[in-house]
Amino acid sequence: MTSKRVFSVFLVLLLVVVSAFAAKINLKDGIYGAQASEASYGYTAFVMLEIDNGKIVKVVADEVSADGKLKSNDEGYRANMEPKTGTYPSKFYTDLAMQLLKEQNPDKVDIVSGATHATHNFVKLVKAILEDGKLGQTITVNLK
Repeated sequence: MTSKRVFSVFLVLLLVVVSAFAAKINLKDGIYGAQASEASYGYTAFVMLEIDNGKIVKVVADEVSADGKLKSNDEGYRANMEPKTGTYPSKFYTDLAMQLLKEQNPDKVDIVSGATHATHNFVKLVKAILEDGKLGQTITVNLK
């Protein structure tokens, strides 16, 4: 093979590999949501994504109690969690959202130390949206 042909084959293979790892978001522009089918420790996890031009442009993630209170606003929860783990809901959900905005792929979101369970739930909810999301609706996801 000539060096040009080898180079051409290399470029084609490289494009195939790169495209295989690129995040594909096949959702129409708009807002999508997912929530856990069951509460855990009194809170139900949820994620909302805004998609624009095939990219995730906004992420809202948190957990909500039966009376509508957000876990990220629960100062008692924070006061109990932060000394033990070094993190708390408003901090780790912001971190998870920022990672997803940067990577555009839930498989590339790193586990937040001290919030492993919440990270796994976040990733599952995002994947559910990307696979089964319905424009303007919130789907229910079994996280078990």
